Amino acid sequence: MPRSNLLACGVVSSLFRYPVKSMRGESLEQAHLYWHGLEGDRRYAFVRQGANSGFPWLTGRELAQLLRYTPHFVRPDDPRNSSIIVATPDGRELP
Repeated sequence: MPRSNLLACGVVSSLFRYPVKSMRGESLEQAHLYWHGLEGDRRYAFVRQGANSGFPWLTGRELAQLLRYTPHFVRPDDPRNSSIIVATPDGRELP
């Protein structure tokens, strides 16, 4: 479609990704967007032990304390090949 036919339908005012499902997000200046979403978004998650459903991941709804932890990629420019560090509510950092 020619650019002249495009219609602006919104403005991005902030951009976040969530490296670990149900933990705090990290603010981004830019991101790569693919068919499956933002690169590095929800790259990690906790799985409920013994879960037999089609949705085995633990959520903040089930364990609200998860929402108090802040993960970030060690190499934010390469989340596919990066490990994460998680800051605890009391400020400790866990590998």
